[in-house]
Amino acid sequence: MVNNMNIKSLNIGIIALLLLFTPALSAASSLSISDQSGLVSGGVATVDVNLVGASDIGSFNTVITFNPSLFMVTGISNGALTPVINDTSAGAPLTDLFVAVYNNTAGSVAIAYAGNGLTGSGSVAIITFSVIGSSGSSTLAFTDISATTSSVTPIAITLTTDNGLLTIGDVVVFTTDIYDTNGTPGIQKAEAVTALSDYLFSGTITKANAVAVLSAYLFG
Repeated sequence: MVNNMNIKSLNIGIIALLLLFTPALSAASSLSISDQSGLVSGGVATVDVNLVGASDIGSFNTVITFNPSLFMVTGISNGALTPVINDTSAGAPLTDLFVAVYNNTAGSVAIAYAGNGLTGSGSVAIITFSVIGSSGSSTLAFTDISATTSSVTPIAITLTTDNGLLTIGDVVVFTTDIYDTNGTPGIQKAEAVTALSDYLFSGTITKANAVAVLSAYLFG
């Protein structure tokens, strides 16, 4: 007879393990943005878009989305790894180009690089936000990502991502009880699936939060 633990494992246990061990299995190169909390209305938030473990990345582009009712982009500059944005000065290398465009109505920042190749770890863009909301949080989510090598025949590169989170006011401490909503003690299957969906599709919780909820469901 299949016991309850086996049923749980068949349902989402494998996904939980994949979440736990994704860093060991994924490609070495990744894009990330660090979280910031304690922001105040009328203040400023400056975030680095970081590229980690790059190896001959000849081109990449991505769109970062944010909540435009809470934050407004006021400026973007190049990072330590990338050339000056839209540099048209005399002597600027024609083979190294970095472009950034933002839309405060849609809540998006598009960045793109093409050049001789990026190697190593460091920032690729620095985004400055004005805090226009009074409270709440906004995920800085990577979408529409592509990257290739700088070789004559470019090879596609997979970039993993770690979204950022901007929070106006003090950060709320996450507990698995947030997902215990059906009145039954402990995390149930539907609640665990909701947490997984929030991480994978909406980006409203972190991987660590999702794993905590899944672990509470699987192991109690």
